[in-house]
Amino acid sequence: MNSARTLVNTAELRPIERKIQAVFVSGLFVLGLLRAVSYSGIEELLERLAWAEHGPRVMDTVRGMFGPVAEAGAAWRGSETTGNQGSANAQAD
Repeated sequence: MNSARTLVNTAELRPIERKIQAVFVSGLFVLGLLRAVSYSGIEELLERLAWAEHGPRVMDTVRGMFGPVAEAGAAWRGSETTGNQGSANAQAD
């Protein structure tokens, strides 16, 4: 057993320990980098989700605004066709 220990010099172990430390620190750096990339990806995903939920609400609002405008336009066209001004004013009120 002593002969095995004398074959391995302590100076030879130090570069291996440094390599192990370098690999460990590199692994920690890679994990930190992955964490940052994941965080930014999740933030972007949440922002896009918010816009995806916002879009249909805007479209419903726009449709709600154009409903009365379309009815008024139809009433106006009907009054122009028939020449009856009273029915257009009654429908617009």
